[in-house]
Amino acid sequence: MAPVKPVYFHGVPGWHDEVTLAGVSPQVLLPEEQASPDATLIAFSLGAHRALKYAALNGARGIALIAPAAPLTLGDFLPQMDGAPVFRAAARSRLGPVSFGQSLMARYAPGLLRCVLLSNAAPADLALFATKDAQVQLTTLLGHSLGTGRAAYVQAVTDYIQDWSPLLSDVTSPVTIFHGTADTWAPISMADALCQHLPNATLHRLPDMGHYSALAHVLPELLD
Repeated sequence: MAPVKPVYFHGVPGWHDEVTLAGVSPQVLLPEEQASPDATLIAFSLGAHRALKYAALNGARGIALIAPAAPLTLGDFLPQMDGAPVFRAAARSRLGPVSFGQSLMARYAPGLLRCVLLSNAAPADLALFATKDAQVQLTTLLGHSLGTGRAAYVQAVTDYIQDWSPLLSDVTSPVTIFHGTADTWAPISMADALCQHLPNATLHRLPDMGHYSALAHVLPELLD
């Protein structure tokens, strides 16, 4: 019997093809819609919310979280998060108009949107997106997530900002967390908080790595 492919829970904004940023073909991973209790789950960024929710309800063989975003109720994280304006807009039920503006920028000024997103990024992230190919990949990713996938993006962020911390105690599967110490999107204090509240979690700190650079470094090793 062929081994079960790992199931990938993408970031937000993001989609399944974001793994190409790590040099990985999307075909070697199953999309989150195909998760099963006997599968290994891999989640990036806000995808950690959906992966941990699935595991709490259904179980999983194991879970690997890369640069995960923890529940906002576990600490004063927002001042350290580059995406804080988006989460604050969602809390005020204003994410719809904000996401519409983001979608227009993704369509008509993708270079400007990239600059905005990376304006405070870790040096390792800036190095990752220094090539034209990586910039095109990021533009394609944002165009999909903020274009045809905008409704799913809004829903994912809206769900994320709720207090989902109670479900962490129900995740009995082993969880391995990989987190860059220079992450400006999900500060490493989020990884510490998750370790404190998950029953069986191990944290691997990645010195000087940022958000996407952690994905690019870890994902190929997990699949090797």
